[in-house]
Amino acid sequence: VRLLAVGRAWEEAYQWTLRARSRWADAPDLGLSAVDLLANLGRQEEAAAVLAELVPPLPTDLLARAATVALRAALHEQALVIAGRLDAAGAAAVRGQIALWRMELDEVQACASALLEGRSDSPAGWTLRGAATLLAAAPRTSRIHKDLHAAATAIQCFDHALAADPAYAEALVWRGETLAVLGQDHAALMDLDAGILLQGGFAPAARTLRFILERRNEPIDDHVETDPELPGGPRDGHLGELSDLLLTVGMS
Repeated sequence: VRLLAVGRAWEEAYQWTLRARSRWADAPDLGLSAVDLLANLGRQEEAAAVLAELVPPLPTDLLARAATVALRAALHEQALVIAGRLDAAGAAAVRGQIALWRMELDEVQACASALLEGRSDSPAGWTLRGAATLLAAAPRTSRIHKDLHAAATAIQCFDHALAADPAYAEALVWRGETLAVLGQDHAALMDLDAGILLQGGFAPAARTLRFILERRNEPIDDHVETDPELPGGPRDGHLGELSDLLLTVGMS
């Protein structure tokens, strides 16, 4: 199922998950996979219904994953319910990601500070701080790439997160998005690919951004518009798309 998800064969992966659930009905991890797949198929109501059935009896060791699945599916209210069963750090991480999605950047910074006060090398705390720093410096103008200082500061935060946990997928995706905005496409693709694989293929913002990066590195036709203010001429014609994506998707 994970291989099919990485390959974006959502329907086939979902059918295999249904078969597995019919055999192992008491395996909640399969239910969480079903929620992820339904969300990627655009079947949001079904995803919410499956998650609602799973949450009350979920064992403690699966709560963090359930919160991540709920966040990826944009089921924020259910994510908050799950957060109520997590420890203080886990709850702060969930609230911070929801606030990031909603562009409530003061709340994001507050959650980041709470996480870093409890653990100075918290990967979730550093990732939230980096994302909030980047977005706070970039009003919705599609010119996020011009604030090099904010981008550099954000990348330092993501580096701190990955030093603490090299497999922290959210930090990889955010660093990849920031590098893409700065035009460092090769490094961005490496981070995005790693983040997508670590999330088992369930990283819609990262996949979308990866597509845009690949598209902007294709040969440019003569009719493509250029922006003289942007570095690199025609190949940077999609930077506005990258900036808007970064501003609207929130935490991948």
